[in-house]
Amino acid sequence: MKKITLILFLLTLTFNGFAQLSEDFETDPPSGWTFMQTETDDPGWIQTSLRANTGSYSFYHNDDNIASESTSWMISPAYTVSSGEELSFYYNNNYNTYAVESGMWISTASGDPIANPSDFSEVFDIDANYSEDVWATHVHDLSSYVGQTIYVAFKYRGDYADEVYIDDFSIYTPSMAPNCATNLSPVQDATGVNNNGRQVTISWDAPSVDNNHEAHTSYKIMWGTTSGDLTSLGSLAPTATNVIITNVDYNTTYYWMVVPANTGGDASGCTEYSFTTAASPQIPYSNNFISFPSDWTEASGDYGTPSGTTGSFAQDDFINDTSHENGKSARINIYGSSTDEYFISPLFDLSGGTHFLNYDIGLTTYAGTSSATLGADDYLALLVTQDGGSSWQELSRWDASTAISNEGQSATEITLSSYGAEVQFAFYAFSDTSNEDNDLFIDNFQITSETLGTATNTLEGFTLYPTIVKEALNFRSQNNVEAITVFNLLGQKVFSGAPNTNNSSINLSKLRPGVYVVKVSAEGKTGSYKIIKE
Repeated sequence: MKKITLILFLLTLTFNGFAQLSEDFETDPPSGWTFMQTETDDPGWIQTSLRANTGSYSFYHNDDNIASESTSWMISPAYTVSSGEELSFYYNNNYNTYAVESGMWISTASGDPIANPSDFSEVFDIDANYSEDVWATHVHDLSSYVGQTIYVAFKYRGDYADEVYIDDFSIYTPSMAPNCATNLSPVQDATGVNNNGRQVTISWDAPSVDNNHEAHTSYKIMWGTTSGDLTSLGSLAPTATNVIITNVDYNTTYYWMVVPANTGGDASGCTEYSFTTAASPQIPYSNNFISFPSDWTEASGDYGTPSGTTGSFAQDDFINDTSHENGKSARINIYGSSTDEYFISPLFDLSGGTHFLNYDIGLTTYAGTSSATLGADDYLALLVTQDGGSSWQELSRWDASTAISNEGQSATEITLSSYGAEVQFAFYAFSDTSNEDNDLFIDNFQITSETLGTATNTLEGFTLYPTIVKEALNFRSQNNVEAITVFNLLGQKVFSGAPNTNNSSINLSKLRPGVYVVKVSAEGKTGSYKIIKE
């Protein structure tokens, strides 16, 4: 099984409710407590720094110097019990084999066990529930004492060596478990969930607080591939509203729960959610960013170290032209002193042959269509990783020395050879000086197993677009175009036309998805171009 990780904040819980009477025994004597013993040589219960559950001190009894058996009492202040309250304390034994009697007693009549011994009843036997030299806790239900005034007493009886320590006494109302979280995402039974980069973000809203449920103090994240058999991935701080889970496979159904918790326990009845991740992108692959970010993700950070899931790339009209044939695209405003932004592709399986990467690029002034030049500090780099983002290599770079058309242009085709099964690309935009204020556009990103580079007999003054075709294939030419013929990769003619114009389009909507060769004849000359049909 692959190791699943998540990004989280750990939280340690120590508080167990709302205390009405508590004593940590850090002061001597503890306020309101009474001490009694039957023999004058009995030192009684005393404060000690020898050991403590919390803080620096506890109270203990040691009868090393008692000449004869003695009984000692440590008695709490009077307390009237309310509904739902509990009592807890910590205890520690040393040399318990020499013990005669030690335990907790409760009286509902008086606070004097020596004058009125019948008023007190033993409710917990420390000697019968000990571990040598180990702090243990006892929680006692006080429901039978509701409305009554009680005294809680710790009794010790013995004459040799046994030591009993008491610390962190509390009468309190225990916390009530929280409600479940709401508005969880991905929604129940979601399909095609984007796991770009082998990670998925799950999110939720905090649970409500009402008369039967208190505020949460943490979240437990449960995860697995089998319904009803989920494993805890750890705990998150109460302020968390999402978590990134990594090493998530393509085309896999996952089951998960977000369980709010507090000292009253875990939220009960929380729904187990499920979703199925998207299938791995297939080659040929193309994205014209009509939907954004589609199966891409954003991040920020220094060169080669993207982090998080947000950034400044956005969808916009290619080259800020609402009528451009490319339609929508990915845009980044390269300006300012702190641009460190990533636009990251899904994972691709590029094993088993040579592949080719193509994309369109354009550069304009901010929010305009005029030509522009990148600032001296500005650049856009195309990066690639083969190890899940641990390291990145640069494939190409656009900077102040590289002209980018404000009308858009195709980037030089990149040959991808000797790549493996998990390859990922990223466009990284950088600026650390507030000089040139420009918009840079990326569109028609595509990976193919066939080169899309034009043939050597391209036509001067002729443009064919887009190279990723959904329906219409457009062309502009300085000369009259007499014929356009389309062939599949088997050499079969699948379309022919005689437009007899220099600016028009052909409808290829009936063609099956794949790679095609387009031959164009104009003024006695012929050019060849490759396209992808979606």
